[in-house]
Amino acid sequence: MEALRRGDDHAHFTRAGLNDGQWHSISFSAKRNHLSVVVDGHVTAASPLLGPEQIYSGGTYYFGGCPDKSFGSKCTSPVGGFQGCMRLISISNEMVDLISVQQGSLGNFSDLQIDSCGISDRCLPNYCEHGGACSQSWSVFHCNCTNTGYTGATCHTSIYEQSCEAYKHKGNTSGFYYIDSDGSGPLGPSLLYCNMTELFLLESTTFYPVPLLVSKSGITIVKPRQNAELTSDGLLSFFPHFCIQETAWTIIQHNGSDLTRVRNTDPENPHTGVFEYVASMEQLQATINRAEHCEQELAYYCKKSRLVNQEDGTPLSWWVGRTNETQTYWGGSSPDPQKCACGLEGSCTDAHYYCNCDADRSEWTNDTGFLSYKEHLPVTKIVITDTGRPHSEAAYQLGPLLCQGDTKSPQFFY
Repeated sequence: MEALRRGDDHAHFTRAGLNDGQWHSISFSAKRNHLSVVVDGHVTAASPLLGPEQIYSGGTYYFGGCPDKSFGSKCTSPVGGFQGCMRLISISNEMVDLISVQQGSLGNFSDLQIDSCGISDRCLPNYCEHGGACSQSWSVFHCNCTNTGYTGATCHTSIYEQSCEAYKHKGNTSGFYYIDSDGSGPLGPSLLYCNMTELFLLESTTFYPVPLLVSKSGITIVKPRQNAELTSDGLLSFFPHFCIQETAWTIIQHNGSDLTRVRNTDPENPHTGVFEYVASMEQLQATINRAEHCEQELAYYCKKSRLVNQEDGTPLSWWVGRTNETQTYWGGSSPDPQKCACGLEGSCTDAHYYCNCDADRSEWTNDTGFLSYKEHLPVTKIVITDTGRPHSEAAYQLGPLLCQGDTKSPQFFY
């Protein structure tokens, strides 16, 4: 804003962004040789005019610009007329009756509509996505994408990658990164840890960790030695046909990673452990759906604490995944009800049962392994009901959700 005086002197005021399509309150005060402007309740400018001259308002006021010279007005302005709407105009703390202006009994007007606002609200509907702030001029709208994590005219394009795999292909090392799994979709980014350090050798369907021998242009090349073999310390063996794939693991933590011991429970008084993750369930689902493989280690330790009531098949402990369905298979097993890893491998403590804990022995044992059926991950709840008998006890520990690969990014095999 600028106040003009006779001659070349100007009193400059700090600019205030008023051309955003929103209503603002503006108060202009001229008292003798002092000018001040208050915008939306905040003093944005105050300036004493130079010289001994004083300001006298007179009896004529112009709003929105100066009239045509044919009216004989001495009003001049270096800028064009105001484009917008005004309301609740008051002079010396007295409200101006604009209907009287319209009827011609108070002042004059030209090139305006009274008792209506003809400006188009270009921010309704709001085309700015992902929380972008919409503002407008008389003819166009603008989206402010600051701190949204998105860019573009309407804050549509995410500034973050959609997976750890994508960050790895750009040459990034292990660390925390914002992951926007659905890209320009409605879900926001989440801060997750990306482990970029693993390297696998693929022979048939088995993965083996191998040392990195040569790395060039982001592509890993492993050269086998003649007649070499895969030793226990992970050295590369000779394979006539092999391929190398660098993998990035997304690690999603939760609030229950510590070992939890459980006593004195029964079906009427169960123990329920609830897990909350660093990302929302919608973000987790998008991450899991995009990944090639996900897994989560669930360790269940038991002493006279069964997973299943063998008399009637009723589950005594179970877990719940993101589909909110009760699951009774345990780590290392396929999604078959009431099965554990030892049952699939035929290595249970008691061959009559499919889980070690169902043997109901007085010494500690466990049923531990990775859950890898993506549609059931992550684990959101675990319920334990069989630690109420004498010398009965259980404990459990849930690892972070681990996801690897990107179904929508190119794979590099050699």
